[in-house]
Amino acid sequence: HPPAGVAVTSMVFDKKTHPAVSYYDAHPADLKYARHTGVEWQRQVLATRGAVGLYTRIWMDRNDRPTILYYNRTRNLLLESRQSTTGVWSTQTIHQTGGRYIAATVRAPAANDHDPDVLFSWYDSIDRKLVLQSRFAT
Repeated sequence: HPPAGVAVTSMVFDKKTHPAVSYYDAHPADLKYARHTGVEWQRQVLATRGAVGLYTRIWMDRNDRPTILYYNRTRNLLLESRQSTTGVWSTQTIHQTGGRYIAATVRAPAANDHDPDVLFSWYDSIDRKLVLQSRFAT
Protein backbone atom coordinates (compact mmCIF):
# COMPACT_ATOMS: atom_id res chain seq x y z
CA HIS A 1 0.00 0.00 0.00
CA PRO A 2 1.87 3.12 -1.19
CA PRO A 3 2.01 6.20 1.06
CA ALA A 4 -0.49 8.99 0.41
CA GLY A 5 2.26 11.58 0.12
CA VAL A 6 5.93 11.59 0.95
CA ALA A 7 8.24 14.56 0.65
CA VAL A 8 11.96 13.88 0.80
CA THR A 9 12.95 17.22 2.22
CA SER A 10 16.58 16.77 3.25
CA MET A 11 19.42 14.46 2.22
CA VAL A 12 23.05 13.99 3.16
CA PHE A 13 25.78 11.47 2.36
CA ASP A 14 27.86 9.65 4.95
CA LYS A 15 31.62 9.08 4.65
CA LYS A 16 31.00 5.96 2.55
CA THR A 17 28.80 8.05 0.20
CA HIS A 18 25.63 6.27 1.29
CA PRO A 19 22.59 8.55 1.30
CA ALA A 20 20.50 9.36 4.37
CA VAL A 21 17.23 11.32 4.29
CA SER A 22 14.83 12.90 6.73
CA TYR A 23 11.34 13.26 5.31
CA TYR A 24 7.71 13.97 6.05
CA ASP A 25 5.19 11.17 5.46
CA ALA A 26 1.86 12.96 4.89
CA HIS A 27 -0.14 9.94 6.00
CA PRO A 28 0.01 9.60 9.00
CA ALA A 29 1.91 12.96 9.28
CA ASP A 30 5.16 11.56 10.70
CA LEU A 31 8.83 12.50 10.54
CA LYS A 32 10.84 9.59 9.16
CA TYR A 33 14.51 8.83 8.63
CA ALA A 34 16.01 6.44 6.09
CA ARG A 35 19.61 5.48 5.46
CA HIS A 36 21.06 3.28 2.77
CA THR A 37 23.57 0.71 4.01
CA GLY A 38 25.06 0.06 0.59
CA VAL A 39 22.74 -2.94 0.25
CA GLU A 40 19.31 -1.84 1.48
CA TRP A 41 17.38 1.04 3.02
CA GLN A 42 16.86 1.10 6.78
CA ARG A 43 13.89 3.20 7.89
CA GLN A 44 12.78 4.64 11.22
CA VAL A 45 9.84 6.72 12.43
CA LEU A 46 11.25 9.54 14.58
CA ALA A 47 8.17 11.56 15.54
CA THR A 48 4.47 10.79 15.33
CA ARG A 49 2.53 13.37 17.32
CA GLY A 50 0.71 15.52 14.76
CA ALA A 51 2.11 17.18 11.68
CA VAL A 52 5.83 16.79 12.36
CA GLY A 53 8.63 17.04 9.84
CA LEU A 54 6.95 19.36 7.33
CA TYR A 55 10.26 21.22 7.32
CA THR A 56 13.41 19.27 8.08
CA ARG A 57 17.20 19.47 7.63
CA ILE A 58 19.75 16.74 8.25
CA TRP A 59 23.54 16.60 8.66
CA MET A 60 26.12 14.09 9.90
CA ASP A 61 28.62 14.49 12.72
CA ARG A 62 32.25 13.35 12.47
CA ASN A 63 31.20 9.77 13.32
CA ASP A 64 28.42 9.62 10.69
CA ARG A 65 25.66 10.05 13.27
CA PRO A 66 22.75 12.13 11.96
CA THR A 67 21.29 15.25 13.51
CA ILE A 68 17.90 16.39 12.25
CA LEU A 69 16.19 19.74 12.75
CA TYR A 70 12.45 19.61 12.20
CA TYR A 71 9.24 21.56 12.69
CA ASN A 72 6.25 20.31 14.70
CA ARG A 73 3.29 22.23 13.27
CA THR A 74 0.79 21.01 15.88
CA ARG A 75 2.87 22.38 18.77
CA ASN A 76 4.64 25.16 16.78
CA LEU A 77 8.10 23.93 17.88
CA LEU A 78 11.53 23.71 16.31
CA LEU A 79 13.11 20.44 17.47
CA GLU A 80 16.47 18.75 17.10
CA SER A 81 16.98 14.98 17.16
CA ARG A 82 20.40 13.37 17.40
CA GLN A 83 21.35 9.74 17.06
CA SER A 84 23.73 8.38 19.69
CA THR A 85 26.57 5.90 19.18
CA THR A 86 24.14 3.12 20.20
CA GLY A 87 21.55 4.21 17.62
CA VAL A 88 19.13 5.73 20.14
CA TRP A 89 17.59 9.09 19.22
CA SER A 90 17.28 11.98 21.69
CA THR A 91 15.21 15.08 21.00
CA GLN A 92 15.37 18.58 22.42
CA THR A 93 13.35 21.74 21.80
CA ILE A 94 15.33 24.50 20.06
CA HIS A 95 12.53 27.08 20.03
CA GLN A 96 8.88 27.20 21.12
CA THR A 97 7.32 29.70 18.71
CA GLY A 98 8.12 28.52 15.23
CA GLY A 99 10.33 26.46 13.01
CA ARG A 100 8.87 26.66 9.53
CA TYR A 101 11.06 27.18 6.49
CA ILE A 102 14.21 25.65 8.00
CA ALA A 103 17.36 26.12 5.99
CA ALA A 104 20.81 24.93 7.04
CA THR A 105 24.34 24.96 5.78
CA VAL A 106 27.17 22.85 7.11
CA ARG A 107 30.85 23.74 7.06
CA ALA A 108 32.94 20.61 7.35
CA PRO A 109 35.84 20.87 9.80
CA ALA A 110 39.32 21.43 8.42
CA ALA A 111 40.55 18.45 10.43
CA ASN A 112 38.44 15.41 11.09
CA ASP A 113 38.71 15.81 14.87
CA HIS A 114 35.44 17.62 15.60
CA ASP A 115 31.87 17.96 14.38
CA PRO A 116 30.95 20.38 11.60
CA ASP A 117 29.82 23.95 12.20
CA VAL A 118 26.16 24.43 11.28
CA LEU A 119 24.36 27.68 10.52
CA PHE A 120 20.59 27.42 10.24
CA SER A 121 17.58 29.68 9.89
CA TRP A 122 13.88 29.32 10.63
CA TYR A 123 10.76 31.46 10.84
CA ASP A 124 9.53 32.69 14.26
CA SER A 125 5.75 32.91 13.81
CA ILE A 126 5.12 34.99 16.97
CA ASP A 127 7.73 37.70 16.30
CA ARG A 128 7.26 37.30 12.53
CA LYS A 129 10.95 37.27 11.73
CA LEU A 130 13.60 35.04 10.26
CA VAL A 131 16.00 33.78 12.94
CA LEU A 132 19.61 32.73 12.33
CA GLN A 133 21.28 30.34 14.75
CA SER A 134 24.50 28.41 14.78
CA ARG A 135 26.02 25.26 16.23
CA PHE A 136 29.77 25.71 16.32
CA ALA A 137 31.93 22.67 16.79
CA THR A 138 33.97 22.47 19.95
